[in-house]
Amino acid sequence: MTLINQNDPQLADLFKNLQGNILKGHGRDHTANIFIRAKSGKKTAVKNWLKSLVAQNVITSTKEQLEETVRFKQTGIGGGMFGTILISAEGFEYLGFDDGGFQKEFRGGMKKADLNDPKSDVWEKGLRPGIHFLLIIGDDDATKVSVAAEKFKTEIQTFGTVTTTEFGEALRNKPQPGERKGAGIEHFGYVDGTSQPLFFEDEIVRYKADNDIIGNNFIYNPSADKSLVLVKDPLSGAENAFGSYFVFRKLEQNVQGFKVNEEKLADDLGLEGEDGERAGAMLVGRFENGTPIELQKTDVMAKSAVRNDFDYQTNDNSKCPFHAHIRKSNPRSANPKEDLAATQSHIMARRGIPFGTRKPGDDPNDGQTENKPTGGVGLLFMSYQASLAHQFEFIQKKWVNNKKFPFDDKGGLDPVIGQDKTTSQSKGKFAVEWGSINSLAEGSFEHFLKMRGGEYFFAPSIPFLRQLG
Repeated sequence: MTLINQNDPQLADLFKNLQGNILKGHGRDHTANIFIRAKSGKKTAVKNWLKSLVAQNVITSTKEQLEETVRFKQTGIGGGMFGTILISAEGFEYLGFDDGGFQKEFRGGMKKADLNDPKSDVWEKGLRPGIHFLLIIGDDDATKVSVAAEKFKTEIQTFGTVTTTEFGEALRNKPQPGERKGAGIEHFGYVDGTSQPLFFEDEIVRYKADNDIIGNNFIYNPSADKSLVLVKDPLSGAENAFGSYFVFRKLEQNVQGFKVNEEKLADDLGLEGEDGERAGAMLVGRFENGTPIELQKTDVMAKSAVRNDFDYQTNDNSKCPFHAHIRKSNPRSANPKEDLAATQSHIMARRGIPFGTRKPGDDPNDGQTENKPTGGVGLLFMSYQASLAHQFEFIQKKWVNNKKFPFDDKGGLDPVIGQDKTTSQSKGKFAVEWGSINSLAEGSFEHFLKMRGGEYFFAPSIPFLRQLG
């Protein structure tokens, strides 16, 4: 694989032609995700609007995003409003591109993906099939995002309908010493987004520092080639015009149910006192602060939110259960079905953000249960990949939903995002004593996450958008 040097002049055109957020997350704490269905007979107006998003600098290119990152490091000044546009298969068809050389999974849409999802007719109305476009805007100022969203919705009314607007808002835990702000977490309270493919040389330098790696003595190397997420834009004849397949899923979380059942699992396993925290860590694969359960039996690890240099080479579940969420969704080098390179080829670039508002005073990490939401909050799951079949769908079908993965006779349904048509319960073995293979006990856990709708999109190249109209 070849890591990217962002100062490489040979990549200047690629960065200029590529929408941002694909190779590196945009990093804004607030987003508006505006879902659009175009009206019949408005194709010319739609094309002109899409083209105007580039002309008016609404769309942020990778080049601009990288420049903003450098400027922020030097001055502390943020990059301002971020924007990207995604188009569904139905959207391309509306624009007059019936096939366009896109992957068959993309053309079928999420409703045909066989992911054990609820039927699409019970999804939230604004997230059912029939969406043409998704405009995402982001900023660190929530008011600016809200004002901009209203402006765009007014524009869109001239040629289409906004089926729904999903607002994302980053959640963070308390900053550790030396941190400017806390690590990103999701509503169950766990650090999220730690294990990502890294495409840039400077990201690997930071990864080594965060994980105390000397030289190239990695245990787990997250380096990834840009081909993991980039594909040639099939509808643009321009040189260096690339895009990426994009997955959006709204996942609602019952936080109170999850926390109550964490406590029940601890009781069932006989975990007492502070050791009770290990029940949740065994479900997720990390403690709330990010400490990997494979490395520590308590949450005392320094720089816990960024610790990622570990694997499951022992091939047992004496520390991290086989069916723990992060082990099911990224089995690292201990996947018995494939070698390390093949395993890593399935990984996606995840760009999700939490949604929903909690009650005043409800701290996700306060250890309380009675004040926690039972719905209305969750994760706007988003990911970029070069192949829907080989990456997102493979992980969901072959790993997360597969009770026999990673081993045919040992495993279980992912207790966080796994889906099964016959049960809402995940069963597996947990180590009552951390590190002791002789202390394994059976345990079960209900699922407290529901898929509320979504779609597959494609992030087209900027030259494609310019040529419309």
